[in-house]
Amino acid sequence: MPNDSGVQSGNIINQLNIVALSEDDRVKIIQDTSDLVMKRVIIRLMEALPTDQVAKANELADNPDELFNFLAGFVPNIQVVIDEETEKVKSGLTLVANEADKELNEDSKEE
Repeated sequence: MPNDSGVQSGNIINQLNIVALSEDDRVKIIQDTSDLVMKRVIIRLMEALPTDQVAKANELADNPDELFNFLAGFVPNIQVVIDEETEKVKSGLTLVANEADKELNEDSKEE
């Protein structure tokens, strides 16, 4: 899958409130998020794969870009899948970040 999985760096940085982190930490979070989206997309694409193509997909498993390109050929609405999985990951991460902020605020009130 291309490196741009649809995860927009600035949007994620703001949604997760990680602006204060170092550049290296922000880059790591963006890379990890993109990798997670890619894995989710590949799983969705594998579900659409005809059973007679599973062996070919398994041969490509060690090369994510080739595997993605192969699988994308079986899904006409690939961008929709990418967008849906990106939104799911962003929503999940935002929820976790909001919960962490809430807990931090509650802890600081107790002190």
